[in-house]
Amino acid sequence: MTPEDLKRSLSIDIQALHEMCEKQPKLASEAGEVAAEAKAEAKRQDLQADEAEASAERDIRLHPEEYGLSKITESAVKSAVVLHPDVMKAKRDAIESAELADKAKNLANAFEHRRSMLNAEVDLYVNNYWGEPGMKARQMSGSENKIVAEDEAGVEGMPRRRRRKSNG
Repeated sequence: MTPEDLKRSLSIDIQALHEMCEKQPKLASEAGEVAAEAKAEAKRQDLQADEAEASAERDIRLHPEEYGLSKITESAVKSAVVLHPDVMKAKRDAIESAELADKAKNLANAFEHRRSMLNAEVDLYVNNYWGEPGMKARQMSGSENKIVAEDEAGVEGMPRRRRRKSNG
């Protein structure tokens, strides 16, 4: 799955909560894999940038005249390495890969947030959040005509306890 496909899968449809919960582990796993692949690519790009720097430094030291150096000093070589076209391209590629890795990590984190939101939605469902106002699940019997009001009876038909009046 591409990062764009995964982003589209982040939304939660509370009408299909069971399907959302069913798909969450697979989506989170795929997002984690995308993040891991992007991180590995960023590391490969960093390695290529290091190799380009080393290669450029060696080439500059072997052929200083091609780079306009009359003297081979550490600072002159260092400046020439930074301006070497291969090094500049490799550094830019490494920055772009690091950005993609950060975005992929953010996407994987978003699926962790999605997981907690699914847990919250399931808790709301279990606690009858979308039920009739003013009724608790315990007060509802098998048929709609047998709803017991809280004022008339306590939980499961038990009489309500009265508070003792305090003296004074």
